[in-house]
Amino acid sequence: MRKKVHLIIGHKGFLGSNLLKLNFFKNKNKILFDIKDFNSKKISWSKSLFNLMKKKKPDFVWNMSGSYTNNFRKDLTTNVITNYELFINVIKLKLKSKILVIGSASEYGLNPKKNSIAVTEGSELKPNSIYSWSKISLFYLIKFFSSVHNLNIVYARIFNIYGKGITDKLFVGKINNLIKTKKLNIKKLRGLDSKRDYSSVKDVANKLRKIMLKGKKGHVYNVGSGKLTTNLKLINILFNKNHSFKKKMISNDNYYDVSYKSNNSKFKKL
Repeated sequence: MRKKVHLIIGHKGFLGSNLLKLNFFKNKNKILFDIKDFNSKKISWSKSLFNLMKKKKPDFVWNMSGSYTNNFRKDLTTNVITNYELFINVIKLKLKSKILVIGSASEYGLNPKKNSIAVTEGSELKPNSIYSWSKISLFYLIKFFSSVHNLNIVYARIFNIYGKGITDKLFVGKINNLIKTKKLNIKKLRGLDSKRDYSSVKDVANKLRKIMLKGKKGHVYNVGSGKLTTNLKLINILFNKNHSFKKKMISNDNYYDVSYKSNNSKFKKL
């Protein structure tokens, strides 16, 4: 009997590398692909991906690649066009692959009321950056290919993640770098009272596994903790409780906002 083939795209990135740490993948037939490997090669990544899919005929495709630059061309290429090429390959090769694609809670936009509001997968999408626009564009691309071309695509809309190796373009990544270089000065940080829906990358990876295995075609699933955590509390978590920073240490910090939190009802039904 043929062993199921799992194609992981973006395995060198933060999310992809942590996904592969799951015991689930220990004895799986894994094929790894990363677009970054083809930036300076003669063969294009799109042609190479097509050839790989033609040869291996993956049953499951985990696209963990993504761009968070707010550069129009870069985010459009990585977040939208890469997935378009992937979907077209499945159609051309007449594969029955189930595809998991990554979205972002930024698609819901900013929370103007600054209080605790849980958003569902059906909540209004309000892009407030090039990045969030690219993810919303991806969402509608998925709706098109799943309904018109009957592709088996599931979409995970991820809230805030923490873990080692995350990009320093995000608050968590900046804190990781400051901790690593021992240059963390709590008094100079802004927004420590701000609240986010944070989950560990290990928890997110486990939820992605469940969405891939049990998620329904064309459906989107929120991936978050469902609760709000202050940035100050997160710093204590990242420090593994070796230090305890107190609110009274914050000086002249008037920056405060509250992101939306995830309504996880739909995911819990899987």
